Amino acid sequence: MKNIHYYIVASVIVVVLAVVVIFMVSDLSPDATPPQQENETPLPTVEETIRPDTSYIEIRTIDGRRVILYPEDQRYPAIEAECREQVQGINGQLKTGFSRRELDAMKRNGTSVTIHFSEPTHFVTSYIVDGSPKEITIEEALFFLDYEDDPNMVITPSQNGSGVWTTSRDRSKLAALATQVLVEEGRSGEKVSTSPANLTFAPVDFQPMPETVPLYRLETPEVTKEMFSEMAEALGLEGTVREAYDQFVLEDGVFSLEMHMQSGRVAMIDISRWVIPNDKDLPENLPSDEEAVEIATEYLEEKGLMPPDAVLLDVQHPHIITSNENGEVIGIAYEAIQVSFCREVDGREVAGSELTVDVGGGGDVIGVYKLWRDCVEEREVEVITPEEAFEEVKALGVPNDPMKPQTAEITEIDLGYYEAQAMEAPAYLVPVYIFSGEVTDESTTTPFVRYVAAAPEFRGEVPLVKAAS
Repeated sequence: MKNIHYYIVASVIVVVLAVVVIFMVSDLSPDATPPQQENETPLPTVEETIRPDTSYIEIRTIDGRRVILYPEDQRYPAIEAECREQVQGINGQLKTGFSRRELDAMKRNGTSVTIHFSEPTHFVTSYIVDGSPKEITIEEALFFLDYEDDPNMVITPSQNGSGVWTTSRDRSKLAALATQVLVEEGRSGEKVSTSPANLTFAPVDFQPMPETVPLYRLETPEVTKEMFSEMAEALGLEGTVREAYDQFVLEDGVFSLEMHMQSGRVAMIDISRWVIPNDKDLPENLPSDEEAVEIATEYLEEKGLMPPDAVLLDVQHPHIITSNENGEVIGIAYEAIQVSFCREVDGREVAGSELTVDVGGGGDVIGVYKLWRDCVEEREVEVITPEEAFEEVKALGVPNDPMKPQTAEITEIDLGYYEAQAMEAPAYLVPVYIFSGEVTDESTTTPFVRYVAAAPEFRGEVPLVKAAS
């Protein structure tokens, strides 16, 4: 009998229901299998002498370059203080581990800050064990600034594996400090690269941009139990409303509805069908794309979920394929049509705002996700030029293979806004430059999107990579 394997194939599948996992294990497991890295090629090494018996901070870009800061550098104290705060804010221990080779591969695929202490350093964390805070001793701590799987992960490398923790602190301040250093080093012309200079940026055709843009303040939504109950009724759902992890939750048969109290994010799915192999959601049972758009639009308007500033973005087909033990595709076990809407404010794209409707077999709506905070114009804010923003892109780096000669070409530059994700508490829609491009060599082409805060005061509040939109 052939073994059947399921694979989810979708360029955008929104994680609808929030999953909150509390890690309260007492022992590390260095032998546990870490998340698979896309590229585990070890980082290139160079002849470089690190001062012995001296603490230092290492900032790495996504393309393997790095900047070393020693204590006498005027930028060192602030970054060191924030790294210490991150460690002291540890509130859980993850049962996994990474080898040095795996950590090098992870660094190559991301932007990170590592603090190396001259001698083992003791920290008292907020992680409670047997009723008492936990004390840990580390020689270094690694913080990723763009690791999407677990953005609050703290890694403490050691000879026998690595401790992996999670912290209650966000990375915005650390990201802002590190970005400033990378930009300063990149613009100063100092040598910050420790890998072969194989990445070349093609000339860019810059278009004129305004000197100022409106700054929009986000309004805190008024999310009440009564409001949530009214929404459930409008969606045709009944059940008992309960609170769980800063959310209102209601379950009615196969349907689950959530609303995040802080952001107003709404998530509704049919848990028996959404991204689940079944006999209804198959290609032959789906409406046409045009019909799916009509179904999604009418549903959102009828249920009071359609914002006035929503614009149709695209239509995609998330699906699950089945394959045999040889990896050969033998069929499709699930397929839906996902209709996505984007947001425009002042005629500009708002990345991070999300509105999607999943239409299944027979034209049934089996999933809805909405993150769309209200905003009001507050004032004008000065923005940097696209040329200055491009210098930041070069300083921060783009995904590439430093072992191959490659060229990065910017194909589009947009000036827009960014709305933070649901679990964050932003004050504004942040003005951002959105750089779209691709890295090419003789055999491959890899697209990328990089964000740059258009107003430097918002560095750290903007992700370094493309957010869901």
